[in-house]
Amino acid sequence: GSSSGGGGDSGSSPGRRMHGPVLPVVLLLLVVCPPSLGLSLRPTPEAVPPSSFITVAEVKTAARGWGLTLRESNLGPFFKTEACDANGDVVGYLTGFYAPLFNGILHMDTIKVKQRRALPGRLPATWDVKSAHGVTFLLGTTVLRRGYDCGCTKAELLAVRDSPRQHALIKRLYRRFGFREVRDVGEDLASVPHRLVWGAVGTRMDLDIPRSLEKWSLPMRRLAEAEAAAEEAAVGE
Repeated sequence: GSSSGGGGDSGSSPGRRMHGPVLPVVLLLLVVCPPSLGLSLRPTPEAVPPSSFITVAEVKTAARGWGLTLRESNLGPFFKTEACDANGDVVGYLTGFYAPLFNGILHMDTIKVKQRRALPGRLPATWDVKSAHGVTFLLGTTVLRRGYDCGCTKAELLAVRDSPRQHALIKRLYRRFGFREVRDVGEDLASVPHRLVWGAVGTRMDLDIPRSLEKWSLPMRRLAEAEAAAEEAAVGE
């Protein structure tokens, strides 16, 4: 599988499915606690204790401010989280699996997001997938919180190298979220095991989940609180 950012005029980015060899490993080595189904955004310098990490419910409230609904589906450890507009059309999704007993890994397999989309919500009208204000951020925060609740401590993905320009943009986006580069996955023999898992070439990147939630919980919560207040005021009118 592969992870990447937004695409061109077609409205989505290229993605690849997770290759077969990784599936037996997941099924044999994982005993997973599956997740329940159930304005400038900048990281905060203050430490946020785990008890105050952003909740999925709060992320979904913040999403409504942009006219989006977050929809989750799970099959055992495997997940798919979608962002849908008011018409029910999917504007982005993230797939992968939770592996808390396999080195605490949250594996982000495929990320696809519409590059630009005008939305009818109360907050800024246009998402830009290349910024930290994009649909990618909502999807990622939802999945990170679900993974944290399952016992995952590290998120992993592959920034796919489809072209030099796109690769640089994707890496910059993920670094902004807190991912760090781990290794290059190329065409060489040493990269064969990684290509079997990811199905593509690019840059392997990891994220410390608790640290990310610590940085982003307060700014995301402020957006959720603003939307909740706006919804309450609308009901009172």
